[in-house]
Amino acid sequence: MSLNDDHLRLLSDAEREAMEADENDYDPEEDNAAALAALGRGPLDAAEEDEGDDADAGKGKPEPSTPTEPTETTAAPAAAPAAAPAAAPAEPTDATQPTDAPAPNPQTAPQAGGYRAELPADYDAQVKANKDAVAAARAKFNEGELEQAELDAELDRLQDERDQLRDMKTRATVSAEMQQQSTHQAWTATINGFFEEAAQSAELGIVDYRKDAAKQADLDAMVRALGAAPGNEHKPMRWFLEEGHRRVVALHGIATTKKPADVRRKPDASAVVTNLADVPGGAGDADPVSDEFAELDKLTGLDYERALGRLSEDKRAQYLRSL
Repeated sequence: MSLNDDHLRLLSDAEREAMEADENDYDPEEDNAAALAALGRGPLDAAEEDEGDDADAGKGKPEPSTPTEPTETTAAPAAAPAAAPAAAPAEPTDATQPTDAPAPNPQTAPQAGGYRAELPADYDAQVKANKDAVAAARAKFNEGELEQAELDAELDRLQDERDQLRDMKTRATVSAEMQQQSTHQAWTATINGFFEEAAQSAELGIVDYRKDAAKQADLDAMVRALGAAPGNEHKPMRWFLEEGHRRVVALHGIATTKKPADVRRKPDASAVVTNLADVPGGAGDADPVSDEFAELDKLTGLDYERALGRLSEDKRAQYLRSL
């Protein structure tokens, strides 16, 4: 129903609210929640948004709620799940089941399909500004500062802005869930690989955590403690397992073997030719003719003439050509 200003001024506030309430039977929030439920997802906010102000104006545009506390799905995960081994014995107890994990190294944690979307730092402020703008537009309309058409246009603009904010939150939620799944998969793979190695490596101290529930519980406690310790936030995933395992080995007095030293004998390099200059006849850039007559060049006077005369004709000619 579209009312002009004259008609509205003739009605009391209660009458206007009663007439306009009939126009607001369509609740976009309920439709959105139903669509999300059909997809197997929960509502975008932890609590339902307050729609009580929708009947205060001509078109009753829905208002975005201001998130007070971010939900678990709206922020990137700060820690991987479970500090305990993922592969439990056949009948594991609750004590051996992982619930929290140490924060993995961001450089080693794989990204979920390369998709990342985060809420802007001022997201809450943008939501609040949108709600305040809706309230301000309605107040101006009630005071006669806005015509019905102007109010409708402003509420349409604010609704578009609200939709964009909700889309941003949806994308951030999906991104966070993908990252959580990716981190969980990486953590599980790290645990499985370490279990295989610990069951066979005497250097680590052989412990078959899949079969030994007691030691698995000890490892779980050690890794949880390491994950909660300050300064370990950016340690790689395997570090928590190795350090926790080292403490389990010490706790139970499990024998370990040192890595054997490399006893391979190195060859004697003293007789190895290091460069071509050491090869016979490999004097590099040296002039063989000059070297051959080096002693002759040192002579002077009569000694020089006598030495030159003792050379054969070929050698004498070769020497003279080198001068």
